[in-house]
Amino acid sequence: MSDEEAQLDSIATEVSRMAYTADLINREVDEQTRLLDSIGRHVQNAGELTQTTVTQVKGIERDSEQRTFFICFLTVFLIFIFIFLFLKFNN
Repeated sequence: MSDEEAQLDSIATEVSRMAYTADLINREVDEQTRLLDSIGRHVQNAGELTQTTVTQVKGIERDSEQRTFFICFLTVFLIFIFIFLFLKFNN
C-alpha cells in the first residue's frame, strides 16, 4: 500500500467514526427532545390544574365572605334583640 492509500484509509476510518458519533448524538438529541416534550406536557397540565385550583379558591373565598357578612349581620341583629328585650323586661 502506498502512503496515499494508507492516508485515505485513515481518513475513511475517521469519517466512519465521525458518522457513528453523529448518529449517537442524533439519537441522544431525539431522546432529549422526547423528554422535553413530556416535561412540557406535564408543565401544561400543572398549569391547568393550578388555574382550576385558583378558580375554586376564589369561589370558596367569595362564599366565605358572604357567610361572614351574614353571620356579622345576624350577630348585630341578635344583640339588638337582646338589648330590646332586656330594656323591655327591666322596666
